[in-house]
Amino acid sequence: MSNEKQQSFVVENGITIGVIALALFVVFAVGLPRWLGNDADASVLSKTAITLPDAVGKDFKAADLSSSFTAIEKAGQVSKSTITSFRSEAGDLVRKEGKKTQTATGAATSYRVYVNDDLETVLVQAQRAGGSGWLPGTGGTFQKKGDVVCYTVTSSSTGSNSVECRRSSTDLTIDAQGTSSTTELAGIVDEVWDKVA
Repeated sequence: MSNEKQQSFVVENGITIGVIALALFVVFAVGLPRWLGNDADASVLSKTAITLPDAVGKDFKAADLSSSFTAIEKAGQVSKSTITSFRSEAGDLVRKEGKKTQTATGAATSYRVYVNDDLETVLVQAQRAGGSGWLPGTGGTFQKKGDVVCYTVTSSSTGSNSVECRRSSTDLTIDAQGTSSTTELAGIVDEVWDKVA
């Protein structure tokens, strides 16, 4: 297998695995405590729909939009079929997981996956409910950035960071997960908060 094919294979599978892992993390970190009887007051939960923006941060664009992949496609970083598959998965997450979480919790919920031209992804979840407790893994660290709290875990095998940042009140919680810096993800959380609060 040529080096270019190996690199393409790694990128394609890395993107897919990243989106699935982030989606599962959100479901367990936010939904599970509520499904198991978190004492959040049901009267606080709002059904007001949440629309997440088409772009966040300095260069992340919604992965469910074809225009978000124009530069990536022109650069030939990944195949058109990989982009189509990734967009489909991102769209499914937006449509299906938000509805599942909303049905389970009774709170309006919206998910969106964002991608930049370097193929980094960020998963954003917004929910019209107070935040639940963290389900941190082992070896991670917490860091506060203004109104946002971030939890970072560094992989012992790859050295890469996995970061989740959250801002919450009694009636709104915004989460962002990805491999970007805590400063960048905290900024994305604040930006989304300002747009949907």
